[in-house]
Amino acid sequence: MTAFLNFGAGPNQLPEPWQNLDPTHDIRKRLRFESDSASAILAEHVIEHVPFLQVLGFFQECLRVLEPGGILRIAFPDVGRFLTTDGSELVLNQAALRYADGLGRRVDLAGPLLERTRAALGKMLTGWGHQTAWTKRSAAGALLVVGFSRVCRCEYGHGELSGVDGHHRDVGPELALLESTILEAKK
Repeated sequence: MTAFLNFGAGPNQLPEPWQNLDPTHDIRKRLRFESDSASAILAEHVIEHVPFLQVLGFFQECLRVLEPGGILRIAFPDVGRFLTTDGSELVLNQAALRYADGLGRRVDLAGPLLERTRAALGKMLTGWGHQTAWTKRSAAGALLVVGFSRVCRCEYGHGELSGVDGHHRDVGPELALLESTILEAKK
């Protein structure tokens, strides 16, 4: 039987056949699984905690470990979700303001709305040990560059690996939906 691997499971403990992996399975190193041994890998809100080049190595390792046709599902906070194009200018959108309000109920954000919004997005980029800022396009590009055959954007709770998302257990449904970009990559 092939494996179903959940890296960085935290409060998102999935039922069998999933293996909920703790931090001893360091994604910065070679994965301790045989080649072509996994049907699916979930890395939810994990890759932002690791430097960019090490995440590329993790993506390569996922490609090695997945069986042909296997799926890697990644979820990460995406600052691009909070930007809108106004002509040639990029500006913060209404979702950024909602994110600041939601995060402000969990952590102390002081000042006028624009300052709180900047502080909330700064926290998303660099708080909680985050080391790399990802966007939908940068993550999809990295997955395609390492050799995945197809990358699709999914809505929270949907996709080929539907029902595995659990970030809402950690931050609440509002923040999870606002900040999370989810991609599925097929070997």
